[in-house]
Amino acid sequence: MQTMNQDTLIIIPAFNEEKTIGDVVKDLQNGGFRSILVVDDGSTDNTAKILREKYKEGIKILKGNGDLWWTGGMNLGLQSWIWSGLEDWISICFRSQL
Repeated sequence: MQTMNQDTLIIIPAFNEEKTIGDVVKDLQNGGFRSILVVDDGSTDNTAKILREKYKEGIKILKGNGDLWWTGGMNLGLQSWIWSGLEDWISICFRSQL
């Protein structure tokens, strides 16, 4: 029997979140989430580098060109969810996106 955590895609639209992205992903993985999608919308800091180096398992990174904003990042993430076969999705929103 799978738990919700295993059947859920976590969608994280991100832009220049190097200070927080590592802790967010670590906490999600510690909570049992195994399918995490980060839509990095053209970050100019080390957001993608941190994810590639520290979190190689269970993380997928989609790159945007900086024009997606939160809505476009969610749209791209939801398109990935539709094809993923997973039952549910949850979005994480950073305080800087509010």
